[in-house]
Amino acid sequence: MKCAVSDFDRTLYVERMIGEEDKNAVLNWQKSGNLFVIATGRNLGTIKPIFESYGFSPDFWILNNGAMIADRDGKTLFTKLIPRETALAVLRYLQSINDDGSGVSLTDRKVCLLSEKGTSTQKACDGGTITADQLESLDNIVQIHRRNLDLKHIKDLCKDIEERFPEVSAYANLWNGDIVARGVDKAVAVKWLKEHGITADVILGSKTKDMVILEKELAAVSNLYVTTDDGSYGRSGMVTKTLEDLVTNEGKHYDVCVAIGPMIMMKFVCLLTKKLGIHTIVSMNPIMVDGTGMCGACRLQVGDEIKFACVDGPEFDGHLVDFDQAMKRSQMYKTEEGRALLKLQEGDTHHGGCGQCGGDK
Repeated sequence: MKCAVSDFDRTLYVERMIGEEDKNAVLNWQKSGNLFVIATGRNLGTIKPIFESYGFSPDFWILNNGAMIADRDGKTLFTKLIPRETALAVLRYLQSINDDGSGVSLTDRKVCLLSEKGTSTQKACDGGTITADQLESLDNIVQIHRRNLDLKHIKDLCKDIEERFPEVSAYANLWNGDIVARGVDKAVAVKWLKEHGITADVILGSKTKDMVILEKELAAVSNLYVTTDDGSYGRSGMVTKTLEDLVTNEGKHYDVCVAIGPMIMMKFVCLLTKKLGIHTIVSMNPIMVDGTGMCGACRLQVGDEIKFACVDGPEFDGHLVDFDQAMKRSQMYKTEEGRALLKLQEGDTHHGGCGQCGGDK
């Protein structure tokens, strides 16, 4: 799994639109089992509706220049507030120098703070407008925005703010000066995501307790659920039963399911996740023979296309794989494999029956 991070305004969002080619590139990236992250100076309330109008979403949101991080659904994972007294002092200073007004991003919305004259150059405030005499009521401030079309003015203002208020960082972009807590930026937020990893639930299935493998290793990096077919250890039943229980009975929500194992298991996982509406990636390495593209034994029907697991995968969209055809194809060498295994197991005591050594003639 890989992770791509993109800026939003004038990068993905150009001339107030997301291009169809860019949207499809993001969707294909996500369908391949990768993560897509947006890093923006905006708050969630002013950017999420834009993505909703285009029918897709990043896997994580880095907001307010890194002062907040949220998951796909908007659940907050990280917040760095500007110390309240510092934030109010900055706002008072900004109010005193001109009549531009300020945008103030709180943890749950962005409000437009009018100047003393009741004016403002701010845009995209999903939390409405407040007057100058309401300034002191503000709390939980993550970012302050100052809009001006003069880039030199913005750069000079940001330099001035950092000199006057060492507890904050101020970033100048084309039309805005963005003020956040000292040390906050988009790169730091990306590093935070990497250090904290991606929370994953892992369902480890086995026929019996004696056949469970890698339990300690998986438990160290995930929320692990062990299930055995005979109920001898962990939960009882197939992995599909545990997955369905987690979603329908325990309130779990999953963005992506990755299924790895026997093809019959992956087939039924995909049937379940299609019903549950969970995008699913499968690893079709069980059908591979030489892994170099030479033999063609791993040929697959994936949607309307013919693919080869070893060169085109082995990861594919599980809801597009023809598992019945793949399972039939995986039996092509069953006879040869059985004969070779018989010879290997019997070693020097082998005297025929494999059809290869001539000992049965």
